[in-house]
Amino acid sequence: MTLDNSFHILIVEDSNSERMFIHSVINAIEFEHGDIHIQSCADGEQALSLCQQAKFDLVVSDWRMPKLTGIDLCVALKQQKQQPYVLLLTGNSQDDDLVFAMSSGADDYLSKPFAPKVLQIRVIAALRIIVSQRSLQLQQRQLQHTLNLNQTQLQSKQLELQQAAQLQQSLLPEHSFKHNNWQAHHCFMAANELAGDMMQCIAIDEQHLGFFIVDITGHGAGPAMLSFTLTQQLSPNQVDWQKTPAELMRHLNQRFVDPAEQGTFATVLIGKLNTLTGELQLSNAGHPRPMLITPHGTEEINMPSHLPIGICDSTEYRNWTGQINVQDKLMIFSDGAYEVQHQRHGMFGLQRLIKLCQAAAAEAPEQLLSQLRYYWKLWQQGEQQDDISVLLLSPLAKSAGSEPKLHPHRTESNAENQALQQPKGLSKTTRLQQIPAKQITTKEQPLKKLQNAS
Repeated sequence: MTLDNSFHILIVEDSNSERMFIHSVINAIEFEHGDIHIQSCADGEQALSLCQQAKFDLVVSDWRMPKLTGIDLCVALKQQKQQPYVLLLTGNSQDDDLVFAMSSGADDYLSKPFAPKVLQIRVIAALRIIVSQRSLQLQQRQLQHTLNLNQTQLQSKQLELQQAAQLQQSLLPEHSFKHNNWQAHHCFMAANELAGDMMQCIAIDEQHLGFFIVDITGHGAGPAMLSFTLTQQLSPNQVDWQKTPAELMRHLNQRFVDPAEQGTFATVLIGKLNTLTGELQLSNAGHPRPMLITPHGTEEINMPSHLPIGICDSTEYRNWTGQINVQDKLMIFSDGAYEVQHQRHGMFGLQRLIKLCQAAAAEAPEQLLSQLRYYWKLWQQGEQQDDISVLLLSPLAKSAGSEPKLHPHRTESNAENQALQQPKGLSKTTRLQQIPAKQITTKEQPLKKLQNAS
């Protein structure tokens, strides 16, 4: 895009001698910004017709003319889409004449008789204004072009993000995942188009079920790509799931790469479940401890937690082993499930999550997750603050008379590992705020129910 450097001037004067005089005066101008092209006519009607056929930058017109006066010409020209600059020449020198001419659409006014240099200066001033207008118009076109280009690129990026989000969704567990007498349901709520969380269930063999959840620090495309990488590294095509969870964790930790070297790390929980005996084996790398939901109570599994993935490649991860019964549900979740904030009531909190799960313990897995999703949205007031990922494992068939209990009968640990047993997120429960019920209006009954759950 370049600035136009030619200027077209139309002279409108019914007197031949004066028209030729004005033409010669303007033609003598040397304008620094471009070439001047002059055209003349004898009356206002002819001038209006010429302006409708071609674009003129400046019209120098007499006031008193037959057929169409200079004032009438000003009015007509200012109604056009492309309006020229109008310099009106007249023998009328009264202030009222000046006011009338300018209010009719004239941009400048020059009384006759005038010195040639005065006319030249007025024309040059008009042309400089026209140059400024052209420059502004050029800048506007350039800005619009840049805006259109950016919008096109943004739409392309948004489409790519949507496609990437669809791919990420496709990597989540099947909604109807079943293995032997066990089933898996999940809830996945991303803070942005792409999440740094990922989870999956794997049918290892006829007897064993494997699962994991990954939470990369941060949100967006970068963490999403890292979570995708870790998910691929835990794929049965990449690693032998006959190994223990601790061995899989060590495998993952030694292959973790932070491309940007920004201190990115991942909290991970890996588990294996014997679907016939109920034996549960877990390994935890800085992730929130899983939750066991039973008909008689809901609590975190008291297991050790080690350093997150990506902190130290020589970290020793250990296995925790326990038993899960046919009436129990095992829920693993990211920290977004209890760290999301309400503007007035504070953090959702781990204890609130535990009590809500206990209240819905008898519900079907789909209903339990649906209720939690509703409460999380309500607590965040419609603005997703953090990635929330939940994986819920439960038996398909429940037998009566089975006393649900969890008894850890084998835990691998040593003195060094005991120092790492404080699980991620426990201290955060002390930040829960006790909101008096009287502060909650009748329009906040769902929130009141949530507050009571704390």
